[in-house]
Amino acid sequence: MEGVIQRIMSQERDAVKAVTTYLGETSLLGDACSALYDLLFDLISKTDLPLDADQLPAFMHCLYALRYELIMGTMTMMRGHVTDSARYSRRAIEVAAFAIEIFKDDHSANLWLSMGTSGRAMDRYRSRFPAHKIVEKHIDILGKPVTELYESYCLFVHPSFGSIVNQTSFTRERGHQFHYFEIGSDHQMNYLAMQFFILLDAHIRILHALVDLIKPYPGLDLERWREGSVAFNKWSTSLRANWKEAADQLLQIRMGQVGNSSRL
Repeated sequence: MEGVIQRIMSQERDAVKAVTTYLGETSLLGDACSALYDLLFDLISKTDLPLDADQLPAFMHCLYALRYELIMGTMTMMRGHVTDSARYSRRAIEVAAFAIEIFKDDHSANLWLSMGTSGRAMDRYRSRFPAHKIVEKHIDILGKPVTELYESYCLFVHPSFGSIVNQTSFTRERGHQFHYFEIGSDHQMNYLAMQFFILLDAHIRILHALVDLIKPYPGLDLERWREGSVAFNKWSTSLRANWKEAADQLLQIRMGQVGNSSRL
C-alpha cells in the first residue's frame, strides 16, 4: 500500500514536468545563474585576495553554500513548492552577509570554522553571527533591495499565516484543506514564474555585491565577469518580457484584493 510520502513523491515528479513545460525556456535560467557562480569561483582562484588561512576557506564555504541555496531553491520551486523555496532564498541572503563579514574580519572566520569544536566555541559563534543583525550590518554592500527582500522572506519562512495562506483553503462545511502543491491553476503557475524571477534577482544582486567586494584586488578579470553577467542579463530580460502580461494580471488581482480588504 502506497503511503502519503510515496504518493507525494510521485506527484512531485509530475509537478516537475508540469512546471518546466509551463515555464519553457525560462526554467533554464537557474542553470545559467549557477554558471555565474562557477565563473565567480574561477575568477576568485586567480585573484590575490587579502585573506588568511582561516578566511579563505570560510569565505569559499559561504560562496559554495550560496550556489547550493540557488539550486535547492530552484528545485523546490520546480517541484511546485513556491512558498518553501523562500527558505533557501532567505538563507542565501544570510550566507552572503556572513561571507562579507568573514571577508572583512579574520577573527570572524576563526569563529566560523571552530563552531563545532566545543560548547564554548558554539556560544562564541552564536554571539558573533546573529543572522538578522549581520544582514543589516552589510546593507551598504548587499544593497537595500536585497535587505528588503530578506524582510519579506522572513515572513514567508516563519510559521505566520502569510507563510501558509497559499496552501490552505476552507469549505462551507468548515472543512480544512492543506495543499502540498501551489500549481493547480494558470494563476498559480504565473505566480510561480514571478517568484522564480525574484529568486534569480536575489542571487544576481548577491553575485554583483560579492564582485564589488573583491574588485579592488589584483588579478580579478572584470571583463570576463562583465561578459558573463551581461549575457545572463540579456537572456533573462528577453524571457522576462514574455511574462509581462501575466505579471500585469497578478498585479491587478493583488490590487483588487487590497482594495477589497480596505473596504471591510
